[in-house]
Amino acid sequence: MIGEVLSYGIIKKLTAEAEIGYYLTKYQDSDVLDEFRTHGFTNATVTLKYALLKTKSDMELTFGAGAKLPVSRKVFVDDYGVPYPQEIQPSTGAFGFVAQMFFFKGFMEKKWRLVLHGRYELNGYNSADYRFGDALFTSLFIGRSFAKNWSATLQFRNEFRTEDWQGDTRYLVTGGDILYCSPQLSYTLKQGLTFSVMGDIPVYRNYNGVQLGPKYALGISVVKDFCL
Repeated sequence: MIGEVLSYGIIKKLTAEAEIGYYLTKYQDSDVLDEFRTHGFTNATVTLKYALLKTKSDMELTFGAGAKLPVSRKVFVDDYGVPYPQEIQPSTGAFGFVAQMFFFKGFMEKKWRLVLHGRYELNGYNSADYRFGDALFTSLFIGRSFAKNWSATLQFRNEFRTEDWQGDTRYLVTGGDILYCSPQLSYTLKQGLTFSVMGDIPVYRNYNGVQLGPKYALGISVVKDFCL
């Protein structure tokens, strides 16, 4: 998947942010089910963030809220017109609500840093009368700068999801809890350009019923700051 996040500082403590992703290919495969492949845009998310606390001693507390927007409501189907499973579709196909919390604290002349990030997502019903369960993401980042322009970060991220709904029927074999350990290595250029390599390693899973789960994942990110 290719993702992009754009942030713009409206005033000193108020920031607007937009994010979107695109699946070049999204697939599901197992020994007992057919293989499904899709592609396309994820939901777009637009939020406003306000820095409630921002001090000179490297401490920040920010809250945000916004909306999830279905860029595309296309439903992928098989040769007989039967829709693929909802979880393999690139987008929820529905509007939703997002709330976020961000806390940052730097230590020892900015060599160490601690970040706590929380995100809650409330999903609505799509055109197939299907609603994905609400999700709560909690992340703890511990990072340190070393050498020149290099930094390393270790992230522990928990993803908790409630059950999905089809109309008034709740799917009891959806939702659950998963914990990831995600190491990251970053290099920053003088031009304000940061390159990062990261990985996702599931270390704990607790699903409702029997479900397919993700394996490890690798990613690359590029961040650029602009002074406007």
